Amino acid sequence: MKVKKTIKDVAREANVSIATVSRVINGKDKVKQETRLKILDAIEKMNFKPDYSARSMKQKKTKMIGFILPELASYWSELAEVIQNALWDKGYALLLASHNREKDKIISVLELFEERNVDGIIVGPLTHGMDEKVNEKLSTFYENGISMVGLQSQNLSDIISVDVDHLGGAINAVEYLISRGHNSIAYIGTDRASKQRELGYKNCLMTNNIPINEDIIYSTRNDANFMEIGYKAVLELLKGNPTFTAIFCANDLIAYGALNGIREKKLLVPNDISVVGFDDISTSSIISPSLTTIKQPIHEMGKTAVNILIEQMESSESIAPRKIILPTQLIKRDT
Repeated sequence: MKVKKTIKDVAREANVSIATVSRVINGKDKVKQETRLKILDAIEKMNFKPDYSARSMKQKKTKMIGFILPELASYWSELAEVIQNALWDKGYALLLASHNREKDKIISVLELFEERNVDGIIVGPLTHGMDEKVNEKLSTFYENGISMVGLQSQNLSDIISVDVDHLGGAINAVEYLISRGHNSIAYIGTDRASKQRELGYKNCLMTNNIPINEDIIYSTRNDANFMEIGYKAVLELLKGNPTFTAIFCANDLIAYGALNGIREKKLLVPNDISVVGFDDISTSSIISPSLTTIKQPIHEMGKTAVNILIEQMESSESIAPRKIILPTQLIKRDT
């Protein structure tokens, strides 16, 4: 069976960005003649056929932006609200849909965006759902000149992506615990949270000549909710005669669950065990004890993604793919 060529194949053949190929296909100006000819040669050589029927449907601006995100848990719902407000200020409405890390649902959401003729798309993490069908659907958007921006989409290299320094944030969290006298620090995480956070935890221990103890690292592929993961992880880690005096959790909800488990075991935070989270969602400052955590710049991240997307949609020139990494901040509280 002959494999259909995509806009990605053309970009690779012509050694240009997908955005530049899209501009040529859609008849946009501001592409050098030499580059344009190179792209047209690649299109002819590969017998690439753009989806003109889909593009013909995309004539009228809808002032609607699609946002596909992994879930509607606290962190992502807070980020979605920032994005919605930023878009509203610029005269756009938000079409929001979560895929819950299911490949079929990712396709369904992208098809929904196609049916609604969205003017642009903000793409959240698709780490556990990327396959040939998803890539093909994303390529259709490229072909039809639909602007896209990634938001913590670490596996999308063909578009501008906005993210935070997960590695550096984790290092800061563990450095803080070490500075407080802890030299046996457990970790609770999941593949649904950034693996860069686990890597930062391990790197910081090694930098400080603290051996990595796999017995106090709890990393799971479990699809249970984050609080349940944190709760069960602590009960598991506290079996026997544990030696750790602190826990770094991959996100705040995991930390909440860990705090519940610690309380159930009649232990005190931070007297017996200190806990640090990651995200700084809105409830982390009001729980008791209030959570020490790594703050993600949610407002800056959401507004940056919106500004870049609108800039792409309104620009007559190609904007090269790049990754924008925003810094995190340690928020010291009571845990």
